[in-house]
Amino acid sequence: VNVYYPPQDWGGATHVVRDNVNELCQNYKDDFDIEILCTNFAGLNYLDYEIDSDIVNNIRVWKVTTSEQEEGDLAVKDNSILGIYDEIINTINPDLVHLHCIQRITTSLIDIIIDRKIPYIITAHDGWWISPNQFIINNEGVQEYYDYRNPSNQSARIHTLKPYLESAAAITTVSEAFKNIHENCGIENIINTENGIVKKNLPKSERTSNKKVMIAHMGGCGFHKGLDLVEKILNRI
Repeated sequence: VNVYYPPQDWGGATHVVRDNVNELCQNYKDDFDIEILCTNFAGLNYLDYEIDSDIVNNIRVWKVTTSEQEEGDLAVKDNSILGIYDEIINTINPDLVHLHCIQRITTSLIDIIIDRKIPYIITAHDGWWISPNQFIINNEGVQEYYDYRNPSNQSARIHTLKPYLESAAAITTVSEAFKNIHENCGIENIINTENGIVKKNLPKSERTSNKKVMIAHMGGCGFHKGLDLVEKILNRI
């Protein structure tokens, strides 16, 4: 389960899911029967879904057009879509559900999963589970975190998320540093599973003969990506 899936190939988490699925289908096809549930960006009708396919791996992809939420990607619940999730889970009847980025999908899907006593794994990406901000920092550049050890004086959102974390069969993070951040927020029993690297035979680029320093910014231009820090440093030179 992930917010997007190719050909809507946006975001680092979507790339991780894509690569994981490719790996499982190519090398473990006798062990796993995989189906994908994601949202359909720019779908024509809210609360509707269509069945697509990943022709590379020959697997079924369920694409749901979710409704707009006042909280945007940080919305935790969307009970209006429970009927669709119920129909999809009934059809798939999975033995295990792996939840990656579930913004727009929300925890309402987990309600269906728990009701059927299906074990699920959460892979924590960004700050969705641990912060009131999708990417942890607010508009002033300040990091904001939840404290699951003392949720009483915090927002209603943390009270909604907490039971789903506690009911998960496993919680994984994508780096040791990110695991530490989640543990500092009071989330326990985390397994670190670092993202793999897909080997590609890319042509080697030729360096120019001048003495200019070549800088590559790996990420978008959003505030949370840190491009403003690079610009500030370069403006001092």
